[in-house]
Amino acid sequence: MKFNRTSINELNALVNRACEVYLGIENDFEEVASKIIWLEVNDFGGIHRFIGLISNEMRNLNNRPELLDNKKEVIFNNNNKSLILSSHFITDIALSNWYDDKRKNIKIINARDPEALIPDLLKFTKYQFEPIFIWFSEKKLYKVHIRKNEDILYSEHKIPSLSKNDLENYIMLFSNQEDLEKYQFNPDFLEIKDKNIIQEIHPKNFLSKENDKLMNGLYIDKEAFKTMSKLADQVLVASNEQSRQGAGE
Repeated sequence: MKFNRTSINELNALVNRACEVYLGIENDFEEVASKIIWLEVNDFGGIHRFIGLISNEMRNLNNRPELLDNKKEVIFNNNNKSLILSSHFITDIALSNWYDDKRKNIKIINARDPEALIPDLLKFTKYQFEPIFIWFSEKKLYKVHIRKNEDILYSEHKIPSLSKNDLENYIMLFSNQEDLEKYQFNPDFLEIKDKNIIQEIHPKNFLSKENDKLMNGLYIDKEAFKTMSKLADQVLVASNEQSRQGAGE
């Protein structure tokens, strides 16, 4: 496998142009681009996830999830789309809900790429929230806790093979540890969360990755880089006197 080395600034420009082409300027392409870059810098495969997204989903669709509110929790149906496209809608509503002290838990159903929530949740610490979200997938439990100073703790746990799991297709988002502990899970989350840890990524690990990429750049799969470049090259230059002269008008 061959790679292209690029700086964070170069990647930022490339991804923003590609997102502008895919989404259009009216569809929050900069929000989406920032998530892709964060995922790539932190080794969550942002570029490959985006390429998979543009290969399987139509352009310029309404990416807002369906909001289903009830007395106990706010439910978002993401319609089997990637949270790369919609997490900023969800987290904005969650922040408004918690800030108004309604403090409902947030459930996200039919969603892909849960890690895309992380960069949008970092701002919550400015409002004294320390959000936590969890999801289950392939007999594993994943938990992300964003603490003061935007410290991120990411953990992956093995679920005992006999555990019944009814959370396979949704994500739970809580405003703090206390709300998490009040929630009734099946299987019992409190029985699993401190056991069978497969891996933990600590705040210092995230910071180290970001510093390393800032200093040394990123290595992007060559074919993936080519795909992104082809998409980015489709950005139309705004028509002005100079561009019209360049085009021979």
